[in-house]
Amino acid sequence: MIKKLEAIGTYPGEKIIFDREFLKKCRKIRKLQGLYGLAVKSDLPVFISAFKSPIFKLSDLFAFPKGLKANSKVHEFLGDFDLAADSSDYKVPIYFILGEDDWQAPSIIAEEYFTKINAPYKKLFIISNAGHRIMMDQTNLFSDTLLQIYNNEHCTEASRSYKSSS
Repeated sequence: MIKKLEAIGTYPGEKIIFDREFLKKCRKIRKLQGLYGLAVKSDLPVFISAFKSPIFKLSDLFAFPKGLKANSKVHEFLGDFDLAADSSDYKVPIYFILGEDDWQAPSIIAEEYFTKINAPYKKLFIISNAGHRIMMDQTNLFSDTLLQIYNNEHCTEASRSYKSSS
C-alpha cells in the first residue's frame, strides 16, 4: 500500500487544480481508502438506505449525475478558496454536523475553524461511526441532530418574539 501511495505522488499539492490528473489521483486514493473503510461508500446498503427514505424519489437517482456535473464548477472555485482569508464573524446561528470518520472533509479541520467563529449561537455536532455521508451512515443520529437544531431555533425564535413584544 505504501508503494501505491508513493506512486500517486504529491497529494493534493501546493494548489488544488481539479484537472484530470488530480481527479485520477483522487480515484486512486479513494480506492485505497476503501480497502480500510475510510472512503465514502456507494455500496448496496447505502442505496437501500436512500430508497428507504420517505423523501427519496426515483427522479433523485437520475438527478445524481447532474449534481456531479454541477460540482465540477464548484471544484474550480474550491481550488483557490481560502476560508482563513474570510471573516469568521457571522450574524446568524452556526451549526456544524460532522462525521467523525470523514476523510474527504476531515472533522479536525472543521473543528479548528469552528473555534474561530464568532456567532450569536454556535454548536458543533460530531457523529460517531459516520463519514462524509453522515445522513446515510447514521440516519437516526443525523435526524436527531437536525431535530435538535430545529427545536433550538424554534425555541430561540419564540424567545425573540416574546422579548420583542414586551
